[in-house]
Amino acid sequence: MRISALLLGAGIALSAVGALAQESRPATASATAPESEPGVREVAKPMEGGWFAALKPTRQPPPLPTEVTKAVVIPIHGEIDSSLYDAVRRKVIRAHAQGAQLVIFDMDTPGGAVDAAQKIVSLIQTELANVRTVAFVDSEAMSAGAWITLYCDQIVMTSFAKFGDAAPVTLGGELPETMKAKLVSFLRGEFRIAAEQHGYPQALVEGMVDRNVEVWLVQNVHTGEKRYVLRDEYAKDVQFLPDRPDLPVQADKPWKVLRVILLKGELLTVTRTEAQEYGFLYAAADDMTALRKLYNITHEPEILADTWSERVAAFLTSPAITGVLVLLMLFFGYIEIQHPGVTLPGVIAVACLVMLLASRYVAGLAQVWEIVVFFIGLVLVIVEVFITPGFGVAGIIGGILCLVGLLAMLMAAGPGELPYPHSKLMMENFLSSLFAVAVGFLGGVALCILTARYLPKVPVANRLMLSELKTAPDSPASEKSALRKIAPGDEGIVEALCRPVGIARFGENLMDVVAEGEYIPRGTRIVVLRNEGNRLIVRPVGRTA
Repeated sequence: MRISALLLGAGIALSAVGALAQESRPATASATAPESEPGVREVAKPMEGGWFAALKPTRQPPPLPTEVTKAVVIPIHGEIDSSLYDAVRRKVIRAHAQGAQLVIFDMDTPGGAVDAAQKIVSLIQTELANVRTVAFVDSEAMSAGAWITLYCDQIVMTSFAKFGDAAPVTLGGELPETMKAKLVSFLRGEFRIAAEQHGYPQALVEGMVDRNVEVWLVQNVHTGEKRYVLRDEYAKDVQFLPDRPDLPVQADKPWKVLRVILLKGELLTVTRTEAQEYGFLYAAADDMTALRKLYNITHEPEILADTWSERVAAFLTSPAITGVLVLLMLFFGYIEIQHPGVTLPGVIAVACLVMLLASRYVAGLAQVWEIVVFFIGLVLVIVEVFITPGFGVAGIIGGILCLVGLLAMLMAAGPGELPYPHSKLMMENFLSSLFAVAVGFLGGVALCILTARYLPKVPVANRLMLSELKTAPDSPASEKSALRKIAPGDEGIVEALCRPVGIARFGENLMDVVAEGEYIPRGTRIVVLRNEGNRLIVRPVGRTA
């Protein structure tokens, strides 16, 4: 039997026409599109012998553009547990960062943990409150999966799909009675809220959770109105009880039972046909192609599946790994500056930087302009440190651009949005990432300080540090020191950047040198201008004063 709604006047008729005009969808052979977008949800069309009152949802689905250009698919496959919630959480952040207009939850799950499902439902209610969400039940959405399905804005099912059967159980079977009663009461409340929000019959959703309820289809004998109701609420108002044919019919009662939908001891599970009859189904679609036609999705939906690249990107963008990458980048960058020539530490530092930025881009958490701003700032800082003397405008601007680019990447804003946290989830993600970067930065600085202090004393490892001079910079060199033998006009090679203090090699000896008025890059040939007893004043060969 098909659920129906009788249009009770011109006002309701005009509302249906207005809803139809809001968003039209192409009808296809493989996708059954509804006749109107549910503003006032009309369960079905008029049916012979009675009518269902229009169900008015308390929540209106966010509007969609005529052509959907950005749709993402979040698979919910297999058991729902904490790891699946973590994956969905990351994907919701990605969907927001990519400016998704439509989020499709691809449901194929037997259910799972209540706490994990509750967190996913919370994501839908809060983080995706302004984005149209669709539960595409591809195969089954049982137990906790039914909970998630009911909280999406719309439900689309394949011909062999089903959802429901959401009573709480444990791995060992039934829960203790007290705990079970509390949990069933909680879930009935959650399912009722979903029914109120989306205009579903409340008696039916409670029948998915509680084995102790019996659901009837009843009809008012005076008006012809039909309802899905709980036996416990209507038993005193029906003309007869279906399971008590021995009792006389009470003609003065306003309701009669047409059909028993669900008996006590059973749980409601609905197929696509039943979902349409009961008013859950928004549309039918047998595959993703039909779903694209249904919502007029003009660009290929991005499936946020757990591929190896997705898992690697998720691993690299986790707060702990982000902090480690920052620490290693600073440490090996410092070692590279101290060590003459292009060496492995420099390669590792660059690799850490690339992984830090590329992983956020691949994960959809960073926009191109944010990376460009960061690199422009980095180039300006490098120019300030290695090419021009002092710390001036280039260094300040470069530092600001690096900070702006980094903060923007950590905020995961959508295209065209200002980079600031738009929701609680975005703020939590930003703060955890910022904390990780700060800890990595401070840890890297501390490690560099310890390295400068102790590494020269470690055998073999001290070859990484250019610190062979034993004399204090402010005390004159001894008569036997090699520094005394170097005279003005002697030439050497810069081994550590002079900015302006650096280190140069004269024959077999490494000496502290001071550049006169400029930075001198590593590898530059220099000439001694004067020997001041504890340091050498130098400039590049061929450069005049």
